[in-house]
Amino acid sequence: MELQTMAKTFKFLREQCGLSLSDFNVVGISKQNIATFESAKSMIKIDTLESALQFMGIHLDSFLTLVDNKAIFRRYGKVFHDFREQREFLLTDFQNIGLSELGLSLFEEGKIMLNFDVIDAGLQMMHVPLSEYSYALNFGTEENFVVIYHDLNQAYFKADWDKIKYIYEEAKHHKDYQMVAYSAKACLEPLNEFEITEVSTYFFGLEDWTPSELKAFILICKNLETDTIRLIIKDFIRNKTLYDYRIGYHNLIIRAALTVSFILINREEYEFARLILKNCQTLFMDRDEYARISFNFVTGYFYFKHEDKEHGLEEMKQAIKLFKQLGDVQTYNRFRSLYQQYVK
Repeated sequence: MELQTMAKTFKFLREQCGLSLSDFNVVGISKQNIATFESAKSMIKIDTLESALQFMGIHLDSFLTLVDNKAIFRRYGKVFHDFREQREFLLTDFQNIGLSELGLSLFEEGKIMLNFDVIDAGLQMMHVPLSEYSYALNFGTEENFVVIYHDLNQAYFKADWDKIKYIYEEAKHHKDYQMVAYSAKACLEPLNEFEITEVSTYFFGLEDWTPSELKAFILICKNLETDTIRLIIKDFIRNKTLYDYRIGYHNLIIRAALTVSFILINREEYEFARLILKNCQTLFMDRDEYARISFNFVTGYFYFKHEDKEHGLEEMKQAIKLFKQLGDVQTYNRFRSLYQQYVK
């Protein structure tokens, strides 16, 4: 990385912030030190550079990305910008979460990437669900599948069987949409032996799961043998680090884990279910209220079936009550239906 490029980039940031060379005295950096660096006469110490950047509200990693001049995160910033404009937030409105006007501007232009916790905090300020941001983010990369699986999931939660049948009939005639067809059919009736082999082979062959493939697994997994589920999960965990910083993935992974746990409990595979639920707890983030309530429902079902029936019933009833209090009729009806089907 050339000193001249770093110096030029630093000077650009300083001028964008409206700072003079002497303004850095407040963080213990002399005017001469900054001037020498900006003139590319000598490299500034890395800890001094980091302090100067923090003073301007810029993370060191973001600075280095800007120096490289690689707009590799352009869509993240564009989608954030679109939500900010829609909700009429200014660039200056995010300073209380440590996001400077300049830093946000560079992010929205696709020149730097922000830390995930900063993006998440900004979305919370704008009351944008992480799932909605993720959906907008993924749209355009696998856009047809994103839209179809969104519609399929909505239809499934609303018990709109006619819509699911329509998706199945449309998808089953097209080779590229076979997984969509299997996902839709799995909502309506059990898959046959050939189809189970097809989907099992497909999931085993995935090296990098997309959100659509996670949604397909959630809908299909009840058709798979326990040993097959075990092997697929083992294979997924082997590459889990691929998804640690992908926005929205952790919610889908939690949904998949809870769906599998519920299936295993019904199959009396209690130790396997206990292991998945235990690992599921490590995935929660601060505002995962719905995921936590869903987790409590499934955990309650585990207690009901295996350890403490009365305690389990209370946990499940409390979870359903919370969904009702939140005013989410669709989710409330879904969990109430599960309760009536498997408990009463």
